[in-house]
Amino acid sequence: MKRLVLGGLLTACVLVLPSCLGDGGSNTRTLSNIPGVVRFDLKSMKTLVDAAEALPLGLYSPDVEARGFDNGDCVLISFSVDFNSAENVNAQTTGYLNIALSSILPVDQFPCDAHMRDTSVLLDNKTEQAISYAIDSYLGYRLVNDKLFLFSDIDQLTDQKNNWILYYDPKLEAEKDGQGKRIYSLFLRAQIRVEGTKPNNPYAVPNAFNAGYFFEQVNAKELSAGSKIAYIKINHINKITRTEQDTTFTWTSSELIPINVVEDN
Repeated sequence: MKRLVLGGLLTACVLVLPSCLGDGGSNTRTLSNIPGVVRFDLKSMKTLVDAAEALPLGLYSPDVEARGFDNGDCVLISFSVDFNSAENVNAQTTGYLNIALSSILPVDQFPCDAHMRDTSVLLDNKTEQAISYAIDSYLGYRLVNDKLFLFSDIDQLTDQKNNWILYYDPKLEAEKDGQGKRIYSLFLRAQIRVEGTKPNNPYAVPNAFNAGYFFEQVNAKELSAGSKIAYIKINHINKITRTEQDTTFTWTSSELIPINVVEDN
């Protein structure tokens, strides 16, 4: 399977691996709330966490499985890793780094489907929520094992639960901007699933979307067109005004997400 790479914020905090693992002393890095996907590794027979910051190496702690996480789960993982520890001397061979796990939190998963919704009406007048920013300016996005992690800003009650809907036009045609960039559109929407009770607070909500097939299609189209890079934008409703007489709303778009086109092996 081709490993697609998103540019931009993805490269903000990469876990750089020293060239000489296990040379003695301490060379420790600590990272917090890193998006990852749990994977059972057939080579090592261990439950690993793949994180964009550490790929192609997985992350191993027996506490991941002990805390009930299983293959395919999406998580936010906080950990420290000592590159020079004896247990990591053969990391390039074993395919994983041993880590000291600080915390691991589940991330909700949702589909990414090729089913357009009517953008001129709300999904539901009472439950659809405005999304301030589809991509939080600090936390951003990641693509890990075909899961697109988005940190989206939304003004909601602190204990509110939402259904998040990510979709695209099945025709999947690129539009060109004034600079000739080829841009593909995704649409992100949110609906209240469980009403909250506490005061409103702005949140950067993490979600993971099964967007692998979407990116594979984009990659194939751009490869056929001879492109080296394409762009994704995420359209979303950023304001909803409800009155007794009427409901109005406005659409906007995220920053462009670069996607590096990968050639077939």
